Amino acid sequence: MLSRLYAKWMYAWEYALTTRDSNRVERPLEWGFDHLKDFGGDEAAARVERGEVSALEAMIELNQRIVATPHEFFDYTTPTDFRIERHFPELYPTNVRPETLEQEREWKRKAEAGELRREPYLRFTSGVATPYLVSAAVQAVSRCAQAGGAGAGGLCGERQCGAHDCGVPAGGGGYSQLHGLA
Repeated sequence: MLSRLYAKWMYAWEYALTTRDSNRVERPLEWGFDHLKDFGGDEAAARVERGEVSALEAMIELNQRIVATPHEFFDYTTPTDFRIERHFPELYPTNVRPETLEQEREWKRKAEAGELRREPYLRFTSGVATPYLVSAAVQAVSRCAQAGGAGAGGLCGERQCGAHDCGVPAGGGGYSQLHGLA
């Protein structure tokens, strides 16, 4: 009975939403040939433009080509610009609720007591090949500041040494010591 009432309410709500406005603009379907340019999408779009085939026929042909050679479409070259680091998990809370802060303190306590195991983390090392350099730099400055350093620009005593990407001297405390990397 409850499910029928809910269904009736949902149908009424959807009907109200779809009939509320009468100024809707009907737009043509975007087929997405531009997203398939590496697999013949540009040629397919040109054939559609010239009227040789319909957009549906062109997309069916592209899909058949992709299904016939799935490795060309789905495979990728494994990146080589990374390293695996092992350190204790950390919380980066976006809020400062007491329970979140308590959980963070508990994780740090467990790490110091040896009750928490080090986990593997992937760190990309090439700023040219990956678009995430800014994010890594922001995280590094944050870690450096948390470890007692002054933050960016090597103000914590050393220039970028490459051992931990945060400017804290390797083995000299800070991030390296905090995470057992030194």
